[in-house]
Amino acid sequence: MKRSALSHTITGYATAVLAVAAADLLRKVLHALGDSGISPLFFAAVIFSAWFGGLGPGLFATALSGIATAWVLVPRANTAEGVRDALLRVVVFMVVAVLTSSLHEALKRAAEASRKAKVAAEEASAAKSRFLAMVSHELRAPLVPVSMVM
Repeated sequence: MKRSALSHTITGYATAVLAVAAADLLRKVLHALGDSGISPLFFAAVIFSAWFGGLGPGLFATALSGIATAWVLVPRANTAEGVRDALLRVVVFMVVAVLTSSLHEALKRAAEASRKAKVAAEEASAAKSRFLAMVSHELRAPLVPVSMVM
């Protein structure tokens, strides 16, 4: 792996850690204000990590966010049913986050394929223009002496 690719990979994973930490910090601030919205903050961290770093950091942020969400939700549950509901909520969060990271990666691949197809189409158009100019010149060249005689 090249040095710049390794640096980008490390940066992507570090961004995932920082995004999840920021989501947890914001969760604590909002919890102090009375808001208990946990999943949307961690979901935003996953989306940002997948956008910035790609699939690997997005999945890493998903795992970290799942652990953090479970860390918050499970101790609040007072009954076995409450624990089950909290864990189900974590699992649903993680499934949606994995799908989001995967879809983002597919979108990036499709955009790259589209860019390559556009470049190929522009090259083909330029080749066609050169070919038509050459054929036009070759067809006109033999006709010049004939047109001068008349």
